[in-house]
Amino acid sequence: MTAAGYGRDMGRAVTLAGAALMAACAEPEPAPTVEVPCGSAGVQARPPFTAVAPGCTRFLGALHAPDPDAGVLAPLATLRHVDGGVSVFRNHGLAEFRPLGRLETVGGPLSIRFDDGLLTGLAGLEQVREVGGLELAYLPALRSLAGLDRLEIVRGDVTVTDLPALPRREIDDLLARVRVEGQIVVE
Repeated sequence: MTAAGYGRDMGRAVTLAGAALMAACAEPEPAPTVEVPCGSAGVQARPPFTAVAPGCTRFLGALHAPDPDAGVLAPLATLRHVDGGVSVFRNHGLAEFRPLGRLETVGGPLSIRFDDGLLTGLAGLEQVREVGGLELAYLPALRSLAGLDRLEIVRGDVTVTDLPALPRREIDDLLARVRVEGQIVVE
């Protein structure tokens, strides 16, 4: 082998070794999102939400939070899907829904009713794209629907009742961009 041929072969070997090293050091592709179900169909979980196992991403039942206080939603922080509905009723302690920040779909209605005036917005629901229904009722301090910016489809009814601080324009904007498959009631 001549010196020139040897040099070419060494150059190729270095190039191949460099490519192999770069491939070995490259960041791994993210693992596919694994769904971790918990609960069971027909079950309605209530605080302290022990039916929602740590790391659960899909709850197979419904979630109901009557008389919630701050921190009550923390066990739900890993949920991305709830097959049933999600209900917050007689709110005395929640000013936002940040622990639900990963929630994307709710198979049943998303219902937020009766608030003591703490809830001024829907922060924490920004990832929700689809719900089986939407009920917002008797929320005297609610001023914005900005937390529902990614909502695309409501597979059932939309009911908006007694939201005195919410500008009508907010409701109209939501209804203009969201596909509603059921009835719409605004009172």
